[in-house]
Amino acid sequence: SDKLGAQGLEVDDVDYPAEKISNVVIGYVKNIEKHPNADNLKIAYVDIKDKELKLVSGAPNMKEGIFVPVALEGAEIYGNIVKKVDIRGEVSEGMICSLEELGLEDNSTGIYIFDDLEETDIGKNALKYLGLDDIIIDFEITSNRSDCLSVLGIAREISIATGREISLPETSFEEGKNKSDDILNVKIKDYNKCYKYTARYMENIKFKETPLWMRTRLELVGLRSINIVVDITNYVMWEIGLPLHAFDGNLVKDNSIIIRRAYNDESFLTLADDELNLNENNLVIADPEKPIALAGIIGGANSEINESTDNVILEAALFDPVNIRYSSKEYDLETDSSYRFERGMDYGIVSLASKRASYLMNMYADADAYAGVCEDKSKNFNPNRELTMRWEKAQELLGFEVDKNKLKNYFGNLDYEILEDNSELLKVKVPSYRYWDVNREVDLIEEVVRLTGYDNIPMTLPKIKIKNINVDKREHMKERVNRILHGYGLFEVYTFPFVNEDDIRILNINKNNLYKINNPMTKELEFMSNEPIISLLKITETNLKRRNDLVKIYEWGRTYSKKNGEEKLLSLLLTGEVKKSIYSKSRDLDYFDIKAILDHIVSIFNLDNPIWEKESRSLWDDSLAYSLKVDEKVVLEFGKINSDIVDYYDIESSVWGLYLYINNILDYYNISREYKEYSFFPPVYFDLAFIVDKKVK
Repeated sequence: SDKLGAQGLEVDDVDYPAEKISNVVIGYVKNIEKHPNADNLKIAYVDIKDKELKLVSGAPNMKEGIFVPVALEGAEIYGNIVKKVDIRGEVSEGMICSLEELGLEDNSTGIYIFDDLEETDIGKNALKYLGLDDIIIDFEITSNRSDCLSVLGIAREISIATGREISLPETSFEEGKNKSDDILNVKIKDYNKCYKYTARYMENIKFKETPLWMRTRLELVGLRSINIVVDITNYVMWEIGLPLHAFDGNLVKDNSIIIRRAYNDESFLTLADDELNLNENNLVIADPEKPIALAGIIGGANSEINESTDNVILEAALFDPVNIRYSSKEYDLETDSSYRFERGMDYGIVSLASKRASYLMNMYADADAYAGVCEDKSKNFNPNRELTMRWEKAQELLGFEVDKNKLKNYFGNLDYEILEDNSELLKVKVPSYRYWDVNREVDLIEEVVRLTGYDNIPMTLPKIKIKNINVDKREHMKERVNRILHGYGLFEVYTFPFVNEDDIRILNINKNNLYKINNPMTKELEFMSNEPIISLLKITETNLKRRNDLVKIYEWGRTYSKKNGEEKLLSLLLTGEVKKSIYSKSRDLDYFDIKAILDHIVSIFNLDNPIWEKESRSLWDDSLAYSLKVDEKVVLEFGKINSDIVDYYDIESSVWGLYLYINNILDYYNISREYKEYSFFPPVYFDLAFIVDKKVK
C-alpha cells in the first residue's frame, strides 16, 4: 500500500472477511434420522474427520451423502457464538450453515451444499471453499482516475509498483458458425454522445445457479446475486472496468438496436419501475418501436432478463461522460454504470469486456455465442491522442532533474507508445485508458512525478526569479478591505449563490428576472440569487440558534439576474448583542456600528461628488437605508434590513447590511504606497497586580 500511495493511489481500508468467521469446517452428512419430537426437524450425523457430530436441522434440502459447511461449538459468525443447544429434547452439537448465515446471500431457502468435493476435503476450513479467505482492499479513487475502477486497473498500478507483468483473464472460447453481424443491426444516430457500440448475440441460455466463487466476490463488493446473466455482467464490470448490459433478445424488435436521442416527453419505464418522461438531451438505446435502455445508466423493464430468457443481446459500448452525468443528475439515477461512464471509460476495453462476458456465459450458462460482434463507431473519435513533453519544461515544473531512460521504460510499460525521443522532448501516444485524464503536457509531467514516486522526490530549494509584477487593482482593494473588516471583528464566509421559492416570496422578487437551475441539487437551491444577503441571513439564523449571539460576517460574491447579468459585490451583515465588559454595558449592534465600518471603507476610495439618497428597495427598512451614487452609478447600499424579512428567518434583533458594488466603485480606487517610519517609542505592556486595603474605594 505504501508503494501504491507513492503513485497517488490511496488505500482507504483493508478488510479480512475470514476474521469475522471462525471454526466453520467441511462436514459430510452420513446418516439422517427423523426428529422424535418434531415433524419438521431432522437429526443429521455429520463426519468432520476427527469425530462425528449430531446436528439438528430443519432445512428442506437436508439429505444423506452431501458436503456441507458446519459451524462447530464455539464458532463465531459475525459476532454470534454457536453453542451446543437442546432442540425439542435432542442435543445439537453445532450448526449446518446456509449462505445467508454466512453473509453471502440475502435469503436462503436451505443449507448450502458443496459441489465436487471429495472425502479428503472433510474437516478442512470451509472459508477457502466459500471464497471468504480473500482480502478486500478498499481504494480511494479520485474522479480523474476512472481507469482504476476495476481489478484490471488496480493490477496495472501494482505492475508499476512491483515490476511484475499483468496476466489478463481468459477470454477464449468456441464461437458459433453464425455471425452476430448477420442477425443484428446496430446504428448510432449521434456520434457525439456514443463513440462506439457493440452487440453480440447469444442463444440457448441456461439459467444455472451462479457459481459460488462469483457470488462471493460480488457479495464482498456489495452486490447481491440476481441471475447468472446479470451476475456475469456485474462481475466483468468490476473485473475489467466497463459496465455491460444484457437485453432479452426476444424482446428487441427485429434484433435492431438504435442509439439515438430521446424524443421530448417520451415515456420510459426503468428496471427499478421508475416512469421517466425523457427529453431530447437524453441518449437512449432503442429498437424500432421503443427505448429499451437509458444509455449508460439503467436498462428498461421492457427488455429485462428473466428466467424465461433464452436469447441474449450483450451490449458493450462507450458513451460521452458529460451526457451520462447530465441524464443521471436530471432523473436522480446514480447507478454503478453511470458512476463509471460519467468519469470516462476506456475505448480499448470495449472488446475485451465483451469477450470476457461471452466466455463466462458460454462456460456457466451454456450460451451459444455468435461469432464476433455487430458494431457501429465514430470515425472522428481518436482514443489515442499524441502529446509532447519538453524535458526542460518538466524539470522547470518539478524542480529536479528526471532520469530520462528510466521514465521512458515506465511509459513503455504503461502502454504509452513513444513516437519521438531526443534530448529536447519526448513525444508519446497516450493509451486509451488515460484518454480522459492525460490530455496536456502538464498531465504527462504529472505522470513523471507519479512514476518516480512522490516519496522519491528530492528535497531542493525552489529557483525563484525576482521580477517586477503588475499588482491587480481588484485584489489589492480586496486585501485592503479585508484588513479593515478583520479589524472590526468580521469573519469572511462562503455560501451557495442560490435561493428557493420561499426566499423569492418573502423578498417580493420577480421570479422571471432570476435564472432557474435545470438540475438543482435540492429545491432549496433552485434559483440563482440576486440578493446575497439572504445567504448571510441563513447563516445568521443558524448561528443564533446555536447560541452565538453576536454575528459579524461578510462575503465577496456575485449577484445574478436576467436584467443586470452577473455583478461582483461585497455583502456584509451585522446583528446581535455586544456583551458587557469592564469598559461598557451590554448593547445591541446598531446604525453607528455599521456606519463606522462604512466610513472606513469609503475612505480608501477617491469619490468625487458622492450623493447619498434614501434607498427604497424591498430588502431595506424604509426609514434607515441609504445608497451612495457617484456619476449616476450606485456604488454602495447600506442600512437596516426589512423587519418582515428578518422575522421570516427567526431573528429577533435588528439586522444591518451593506452592499459594495465592485464593478462600479473599482474605478475610484488607486493603488498607493506610503512609507511610514517605525515608532521610536513603541508601547510597553505590563501586567500589574496591587494589594490594597479593603477600605479603599
